[in-house]
Amino acid sequence: MATPVLRFVEKPTPEFAATLLEQGGLWNMFVLAASARALLTLFEHTLPGTLAAMEHLSGHAIENLYRNLPTVDFSRDILQGREERLRVLPVPACGWTDLGTPPRVASTLQRLEEMRLGPARRINPSVHLNLATQYAQLQHRRPMDAAYGR
Repeated sequence: MATPVLRFVEKPTPEFAATLLEQGGLWNMFVLAASARALLTLFEHTLPGTLAAMEHLSGHAIENLYRNLPTVDFSRDILQGREERLRVLPVPACGWTDLGTPPRVASTLQRLEEMRLGPARRINPSVHLNLATQYAQLQHRRPMDAAYGR
């Protein structure tokens, strides 16, 4: 059964995380279920007026808006401080992996491929997409070009 979230702490120090866990806190696995409307409402609270502006812009105007948007951390800036809107379900150990960066995704894909092939087979790195390299290359392109795959 889903229970209210009393406190949401994004990236606590290791010491504070240990304290929270000792007090019955749960680790955020970032498995999320929400309606689009609920998420948009949370975003609107953090970036007031941005959604309304997006609805009425097109072409270069929306590109300019995107270029000037502030960087927002979803957990820290959108969820933390809005605990009254959150619910939590504890889950058993499920093999969760943090895929928050391209190198973590690449590492996980490599591990999964090694598990599939077995320990006796060596992976040829040239056949694998190096996500970290691709990500780094995208960072050197204009933000909208990367978003549109140009």
